[in-house]
Amino acid sequence: MLLGILVTFQITMLSVERQYSEKLAQITKNQLDYQKLSTIDQMVRRNFVNAIDEDNLENKLITGYFNGLGDKYSYYMTPDEYAKYLSEASSSIVGIGITAHYDIENDAIAVYSVIPDSPAAQCGIKAGDLILSVDGYSVSEYGYFTVSEMISGEKDTVCSLEVLRDGHEMNFSISRSVIKKNSVYWCMITDKTAYISISEFSSSATSQFLNALEFVTSSNAESVIYDVRNNPGGELESVRAVLDALLPEGPIVRMYDSSGQETVLQSDHRNFNMPSVTLINIGTASAAELFAAALKDYNMTTLVGETTYGKGTAQTVITLPDHSGMVLSTNMYSPPKNDSIDGIGVIPDVEIKSGNETYNSLTLPDAEKDLQIKKALEILNNNDNI
Repeated sequence: MLLGILVTFQITMLSVERQYSEKLAQITKNQLDYQKLSTIDQMVRRNFVNAIDEDNLENKLITGYFNGLGDKYSYYMTPDEYAKYLSEASSSIVGIGITAHYDIENDAIAVYSVIPDSPAAQCGIKAGDLILSVDGYSVSEYGYFTVSEMISGEKDTVCSLEVLRDGHEMNFSISRSVIKKNSVYWCMITDKTAYISISEFSSSATSQFLNALEFVTSSNAESVIYDVRNNPGGELESVRAVLDALLPEGPIVRMYDSSGQETVLQSDHRNFNMPSVTLINIGTASAAELFAAALKDYNMTTLVGETTYGKGTAQTVITLPDHSGMVLSTNMYSPPKNDSIDGIGVIPDVEIKSGNETYNSLTLPDAEKDLQIKKALEILNNNDNI
C-alpha cells in the first residue's frame, strides 16, 4: 500500500516538474524574443542612415504584434483611428452610407451592406463590392484604416472610389452626406406576413426591434420573415436582448473565455413565438449568426438562403491610456444547444442561391425579384416550417 502511494507521489511530482519546466522554457523563450527585438532596435538606432519617425515606428510595431496573433478580428488602432471607430459606432455620421470590413484576401475594403437612399446606394454601390482605392490612395499601399478614413469627410464633399465587382474595375464619384443609421426596418409584406430586417445589432437595434414586434402584433400578422442577410453582427448585449424577447426560458448563448471558463446567458420565460422564416447568406456574421442559430435551436424558425460566414468569436474593445484602442478576441461562443459555428457557419434548411437583389435594404422588399423572400413566403403560406 505504502509502495503504491510512493509511486503515485513520484509520478505526480514528475508531472508537476515537467509542467514547470515547460512553462519556464516558454518564459525563457519569450524573454529571448524581446531581447532579440531590443538588440535589433539598438543596432538600427546606431546604424540607420535616415531619421526615425518614433510615432510611426511604435504604431507599426504594435500593428505587427497583432498581425502576429494570426487573428483577423484582433487589431490595434491609433488615437485618430480609434476616434473614427467610435464615431462610426454612433447613430449618425458623415459618409456615403456603407458598412464595410477589411478583406485580407483581396487587400481591399469589402462592402457588407448599403444603407438605402444613401449616396452610395444612389450611385450604385452594392453589397459585395471591393473598394480598392479612395481618392487615388490604394488600400494595398496605404492600408485599410488610412484609406477607409478617407471615405468619411465633410458634408457635400466628393470622394472617388475604385471598385472591383465580379472581376471588373469600376469608378464612382460620391458626394458625402449625413447618414442616420437605422438598424431595423419593418413592414407587412403581405396581408398575413410581417417582414423585419435587421442590418446590424447596434446599441439602438434593441428598442427598434421591440417596436417592430409591437407593429407585428398590432397588425394581426400570422407569420414573420426575419432578414439578417449581410448583417455583419454587432454588440453582444444587443443580440442578447433581441433574442431574450423571442426565446422561451433557457440559454441564449454559451461563452468561453481564454481559460475555458463557460458563461451561459439566459432568456426569461417571456417569448414571441410565431411561424417564421429567417433569411441568411454569406454576409450574415457573428451576432447575426447567433440570432439565426438560436431561433433554429429552439425550432422557432426555418432558415432560408445560403450558409453564413462562420464567425464564432466575440471581441472586446479596449481603450488604451493614450486614447488609442484595440479590438481583441476574448471569447469563443456557441449557440444555445449546438456546437460552435466558427469556421463552419450556419447551414440553411432550404438553400436558395441569391440573384442580383440587394439585401437588408431597409425598404419594402420585392417579393418577385428576391428569390429567397419568395421562397420564405411560399414556406409560410404552405405552413411548411421544417
